[in-house]
Amino acid sequence: MSVMIVGKDHVDLLVTAFMTIHHSKEARKAQARMGDNYGRGFMVQNLNSWNYCHPEDKRTKVPEYHWDPVTEFVDAWWEHDVIPGHYMVQLLKAVDWYEDQSSEHPEWDESENGIRKICRALRAVCADTCLDKYLDWPKDERPEDGGRLTWRGWNLAAWHWTREHGFREPPKDDFEAIVEYLDPDPWGRV
Repeated sequence: MSVMIVGKDHVDLLVTAFMTIHHSKEARKAQARMGDNYGRGFMVQNLNSWNYCHPEDKRTKVPEYHWDPVTEFVDAWWEHDVIPGHYMVQLLKAVDWYEDQSSEHPEWDESENGIRKICRALRAVCADTCLDKYLDWPKDERPEDGGRLTWRGWNLAAWHWTREHGFREPPKDDFEAIVEYLDPDPWGRV
């Protein structure tokens, strides 16, 4: 597997989601230093994975990290009291990609700083609680993936999230409209 160093924006999204979902508004305002610590934990786990997979290019110094909340995510929570579905789909995909990039070292399973537990908690909140229970967010069958069901908007979400990606909302109509939105002719018939 080719492991990549996860970018700061991506870590900011994960930390913001955790701080937003698992802490009260008052606690979040007072806990910027805690966000720095969580972010540093995310970066350490990713660096451990990088070093394990790239022994010829070992990196020993964790980059300096200061949490910069993804205000768009926080504002969506404060406005709706639950994150909109397309935000949760993006977060779920970001968690998946982070774990892919950070779980390739032997200590991942015994992660002492709890980053693996945070990822599991974010995944549970995204999929089980918000998308499935509260929002009843639709799933679409993807013919290009053998008919596998995925959350609507998964194909619009970025694996390696940056602030420039933002949170893309899928069209509200049927699956064919989503396919057209992504690629007017996905099967190359033009």
